[in-house]
Amino acid sequence: MLKTIQLLCFALFFQTAAFSKNYVLRSPDKKITINISVGKNITWSVLKDQEILIKPSAMSIILKDGRNPGIIPVVSKTISKAVNQTIVSIIPVRNKLIPEVYNELRLQMKGNYAIEFRAYNDGVAYRFVTELGPKPIEVNYEEVAFNFQENCQVYLPKDDNPELQSHYEGDFKPAKLQEIPAEQYGYLPLYAATPAGTKMVITEADLHDYPNLFLYGTGTKTLTGRFPKVILEASPKPNSDRAEVIVRKAAYHAKTTGNRTFPWRTIIITSSDKELLENEMVYKLA
Repeated sequence: MLKTIQLLCFALFFQTAAFSKNYVLRSPDKKITINISVGKNITWSVLKDQEILIKPSAMSIILKDGRNPGIIPVVSKTISKAVNQTIVSIIPVRNKLIPEVYNELRLQMKGNYAIEFRAYNDGVAYRFVTELGPKPIEVNYEEVAFNFQENCQVYLPKDDNPELQSHYEGDFKPAKLQEIPAEQYGYLPLYAATPAGTKMVITEADLHDYPNLFLYGTGTKTLTGRFPKVILEASPKPNSDRAEVIVRKAAYHAKTTGNRTFPWRTIIITSSDKELLENEMVYKLA
């Protein structure tokens, strides 16, 4: 009987593995690697050289109408491209000329959506792209997770408003990932440093008609994302110069067009803090 159960478990594992498709995307300098797995869901993991930074982390979107990009995905086509060009900044911030060098993998899925992954020499990013028609769609939930390999040192600016309304004036206090309890959250950007010395900043880019991401602790080495719901009605908070009392909010966090690119979920990756200050990845993605 035990042997039969073991054989059944092995068969189920083999069947799951057999139906998973794996893809690899590397940065132009080959130092950063994204491993993508498409099975019952879509996950990505990230390495710098041989150091695992992010273990498999899932991504998906739940729409009100029942269409759920990223759930039971089926790849219909893959498109790869390499870009090596220069952005001329109209209004220079750090530099007027910004090198834009990256490799991209687009997974076109059945169901009229795609996921684009990019690997730069100084970071990685992914985003959903939907082609669901011009009519409005309501996004009830987007799955965002960062499963770190190590118990990294982080600077997470903590907030405590249950409605995810923030003035972005929090203190960036040091903590270990496993010290951040469930239901404690903070806003972006999030700084993280591995024991080996690799520096990361988790942030986002190209937000349009979409709310900003907040990251929640879990008491483990994983951070999960949440988004504020759309405010339908609010009133000024008494004795406050800026805060509001939310009277009514929607069940969705975004009501937008069905044909669009979603915000980039981004990890800047460097070997030193100095390189973080010089980084222009958000500008390039936006």
